[in-house]
Formats: sequence, C-alpha cells, structure tokens
Amino acid sequence: MFDKLINVYRSRGISELGGRVLSYCYKRAIRPLMPSDGYLVFGDVLVGLPRKVGDRVMFSRLYFPIGDQPNYELGLVTALKKNVRQSDRVVIVGGGLGVTAVTAALATTHKGSVTCFEGDLAGVRAVRRAASLNGVEAHLTVVHAVVSEAIGVYGSEVSRTIVRPDELPACDVLELDCEGAETNILREMTIDPRVIVVETHGFLGSATADVRRLLESRGYSVDDLGWSEPSRLDDCIDWDIRVLVASKDSVASG
Repeated sequence: MFDKLINVYRSRGISELGGRVLSYCYKRAIRPLMPSDGYLVFGDVLVGLPRKVGDRVMFSRLYFPIGDQPNYELGLVTALKKNVRQSDRVVIVGGGLGVTAVTAALATTHKGSVTCFEGDLAGVRAVRRAASLNGVEAHLTVVHAVVSEAIGVYGSEVSRTIVRPDELPACDVLELDCEGAETNILREMTIDPRVIVVETHGFLGSATADVRRLLESRGYSVDDLGWSEPSRLDDCIDWDIRVLVASKDSVASG
C-alpha cells in the first residue's frame, strides 16, 4: 500500500495523492456509518449501490467519486443506445454493476433479450439488482461464468465455469467489456453479430490497434468512439482503454 502511494506521488504529484488518501478515508471509515438516501444513478441506470447522506458533500473532493455518475461507461452506453434495436438479441460479456446490460435491455424493450456473462459472483448479484431496480429482469438473463479466460476479472468469487468463445449464443449485438479477453474472444468466436461493441484494455493485452485489426479481418467497418470514460481520462490514456464499434450495417453505426 505504501509503495503504491509513493508511486502515485512520483508519477502524478501531491494533489492526486491527497485526493486518493481522502477518498480512501471517507469510503472506508466514514461512509459506512452514514445513513442511506436511496440508490445511485450511473448513466441513466439505477444501480444497487446505496447513496449516502455525505456523498453530495464529498463528491467533488474524491478521486474516485461516489455519487450519481452521468458519464459512467459513457463510450459503451453511447454505443448501445445508438445501435441496439427493439427485438434485438444482445449478448454482453462482462457485467460489472449492470449499467450496460440494463441499458441494452431498456433499448430492446420487452420484445428483445439480453444475456450477460459475468465472471464474479458479486458482479452477478449487482447486475441482477440493477435489472430489478430498472424493471428489466424479465428479459435480462445473467450467467455466472467466464468467457474465454479470466485475465482481469474483478472480485473474489470468480466462477470456474468457462464458456468457450465458440459457445457464445447467436445475437444481433455483442458487447465485450471483459478486461483483456477481448482479443481471444474475437479470434475464436463463431457468431456473426450485426454490431460488436468493444472496450479495449491495452494494459491487459488487448490493445486498441489489435482489436481493430481483428474486427476488420471479420469484415466489419470500425468506428473509434475515443476514450472510454472522460472522467478517468488519465487512466484511459495510460492504459489504452477505448471504445470501438464494429458494424456490418452502415445505418446502425452511423
């Protein structure tokens, strides 16, 4: 922990170090004692994280803010809202807090379906909570499994069930936010979605340039939407985290 703080100080200065220390103290020591005040909204999605009374006061002071985050997963959310159609079958690899899965489910309406693969059990529960809070649980299925391999799966209860890329179900839209497994999935999958949305993770072995080449080799035209989250621009630049939209339908990708 101490070595990590020293590295932050050396690479990004005293201001960022102070922000991280303040964030850590509030989140670990103070925030758990605060009374709840509803649920947080990430993007346009209610997530299963309680809002605390102190969050509004601390929001602008925290390095990793706690509070409503309108730009959370902005690249992925923007791509899904633009490309998912009513009645689409959507497959999502990497559920996180459920924001993109719910976004896709809302876009399909009750006529379509979303299947979300999430490697960690806490993530599975988070996606299901978000689905329930936003009223889309009837057409959003969450599968506790790792697709391809667990390169950078968050959490402590990672599933031992491995879904091979060639076992992914047929779909109209595929979203990959799977912490480094993107390139393996794109190499080995046999499905042919109309649109593929990918968050790249260069620091985990799935560089943006490599992902683009794989998509183009499959016959897709590729649009680069830029850095994944403007609110974490430095990290996105340092770690090569961008959002690519690949389409075989020029109308879908614009």
